[in-house]
Amino acid sequence: MAQRLPPVEGFLVYENPGEQHEFADQAVKFTSAYLSPQTACFRLTFTILGGEHNKTVIYLQIASDNLDSFRYETCKLKDGGLPHLDEVRRRLGRKGGRGDLTHLRFLLRNGIHVQRIVPHTLPDYEALDDPSRHVLDTVASIAASPSFSLYIPANRLSRNSLNVCVEAVQRCSVLTKEEFLVYQRAVQLQRLYGGDGGRMLAVHEDDAAVDRDLAVDDHDSSSRQETDSCATLGFDVVPRDQNSPPQYDEGSVDVKKPMARLADTAHVDNSVIDFPPPEYGDIEQARDTPMALKRVRQWVDEDGSPHPSPKRMFSLGSCVAISASASVTNARRLDAKKRLDLENANVDSYMLLHDLSRRQENHQLRHEIKLLQEKVEQLQRQNMSSEKRQSEVEEICDGLEHQQDLVKDELGNFEVQIDELVGRLGEIEKQMPFLLEEREDFMRQTIRDMLQEDMMRDLIADVVKEQADDRSSDYVGREGEVNLPGPVRAYLCTIVADQVAMMKAKMRKALRE
Repeated sequence: MAQRLPPVEGFLVYENPGEQHEFADQAVKFTSAYLSPQTACFRLTFTILGGEHNKTVIYLQIASDNLDSFRYETCKLKDGGLPHLDEVRRRLGRKGGRGDLTHLRFLLRNGIHVQRIVPHTLPDYEALDDPSRHVLDTVASIAASPSFSLYIPANRLSRNSLNVCVEAVQRCSVLTKEEFLVYQRAVQLQRLYGGDGGRMLAVHEDDAAVDRDLAVDDHDSSSRQETDSCATLGFDVVPRDQNSPPQYDEGSVDVKKPMARLADTAHVDNSVIDFPPPEYGDIEQARDTPMALKRVRQWVDEDGSPHPSPKRMFSLGSCVAISASASVTNARRLDAKKRLDLENANVDSYMLLHDLSRRQENHQLRHEIKLLQEKVEQLQRQNMSSEKRQSEVEEICDGLEHQQDLVKDELGNFEVQIDELVGRLGEIEKQMPFLLEEREDFMRQTIRDMLQEDMMRDLIADVVKEQADDRSSDYVGREGEVNLPGPVRAYLCTIVADQVAMMKAKMRKALRE
């Protein structure tokens, strides 16, 4: 399963050709374009500061098969083994350099250079200004360095992630087709610079500042695999040694004398071909002779033995040469046919691989589409569940709003009742003085009436007799006269107090109602 390293800022220390360590004069960001236990692809990000191309980003891309080794170690704060460690801490500043550091060491394979990636809009080196050239020179020096180190604050990258990086560089195993497609999509240059894509620059041993486009299209990547049948060549590379085409005169001469050319190429050693070809005049004369004279004559030696004529001998030699050249031509045709069949076989194999790649891509796309459909169905189910919950919540909210309206109505009724009670209380408070005055008047009138009646005197006399045993001396005089003002006054006070208490109780009851 592919994963990513989060971007971490640090400082680079690289080796120059004199085997001395040099610092990159700006902080770089380290991240991974692709990371799995099988393979990895790291990226270092540089930024042009100032000038016409300010804040333009340049990448160094490091594939796992470019590395001979990748190691990491922790540099404690109390350790002082490396002479440039203090300089690294000073450059990292107070925030990142005061604690422990993580040292990442990249050792490249022999003769391998790190890939440099720039945007398409960046002009050639000669047209750049000084800040851009300075950053490009630094990046080119790092790309051509056999090894370099990156120092980052500790605990920015977990040990598990770093161990996966080490394992990927050590294994660097062959990917399956699906893994290779995922890797290609992850590291393709079209994804960089906001989708505008980038281009790679070649690093030369003699001049690291001269850049040359590698004609990378939008879908190519640094790890693209090519077969022999589809390998590409640069425009400045001659594929094989080829003779220049023949001149016009030479071609016309060769066309006029095909037989001699075929005889020369066949290298036929025949003792019969000892006579020069006939002259042009002889050929014209032969054309003018009658057909009867064109029959072949036999020459006779002095001993009378017949021999073929010189023309006959030449024609025989020509036939032998033609047959030999024809056999050579047939052999060449067979070789050409074999080469054509071989090339066709290569083309067929390439087409087969291309078809297989397309099928695997289609299978991968169908698998991804199926996963997306499942995810969409899951989201739809979640949406339906959310809508159901939303409807329930809306019903609960409606019920709460209804209860709130009822409570508001009850509060309004309570306020009306309170206003009514306050009004009644005010009326009672206004009536209280009149009630007390009326009650006092009624009591006074009642007392006057009782005093005026004779029965009152008898009742008072009886009461006085019952309670006068121990107090007779206080109420009866020496001559036997009864002293009534004291007891009557006490009795009247008692009656008035009882009536007042009864009135107060009635008033309290009225207030409660």
